[in-house]
Amino acid sequence: MISSYKEHTIFAFILSLIIFQNPLAIALAIIGANLPDFDHKIKRLYVVLLSLTGALISIILHYFNLPFYLGIVIIVISLIFFFSSHRGFTHSFLGIMLQSLAIWLMLFLASQLLLELNLFNAKIVAISLIVLFIAILFVNKKVLFVVFILIMFSIWKFNTFHISFITSIIPVFLGLLSHMILDSFTPSGVRPFIPFSNKKFYKNFGIVMIIILAIIFILIFTNNFDNIFDFMNNFF
Repeated sequence: MISSYKEHTIFAFILSLIIFQNPLAIALAIIGANLPDFDHKIKRLYVVLLSLTGALISIILHYFNLPFYLGIVIIVISLIFFFSSHRGFTHSFLGIMLQSLAIWLMLFLASQLLLELNLFNAKIVAISLIVLFIAILFVNKKVLFVVFILIMFSIWKFNTFHISFITSIIPVFLGLLSHMILDSFTPSGVRPFIPFSNKKFYKNFGIVMIIILAIIFILIFTNNFDNIFDFMNNFF
């Protein structure tokens, strides 16, 4: 069995729906669930175009004397996929941590840029548009509509949405982790400890990870936390 984008999207949607209240967070989880497979050779041209997009954004921002770091982050993300073999570094614990950090940094820099330019008065609109932008860059176009609906619902339901390190990186990380878990149930398995070990793990690894997630979810709800963001903020 080979995991498809549908299975990755549905699995991430179910996991994120259990603990996240804001649809914007669920959208970020779906983005994360579809992100790792950009290391596939058939998407190499797209990765190159992504790098060129980052370079173009940096040049434009620099020309207008604006912070150009957003474009550099996009280039770094594209390089991660370019140099990773399929189901290699992007499907490892270290890989998903770096991808989560990069997506958070991209989200933070882009939202700060929009707010600095005063292009949007409502922060939720600015941030939502950036999530949509990230989705266009990274999400399988076949699930882009789902992400769009979640973002629109978030704008309609919430007047504010505080984007912090915790509230943005956790959904992306969960989506990436769900992708790795699902891939462990396939014949090819995963190598979660790259670059420290190339050992492959299979469905037993996936089962253990699901059990660990279940325990974490139970701890969150039994401690009367409203959502995982409260749990993480109290934990740290």
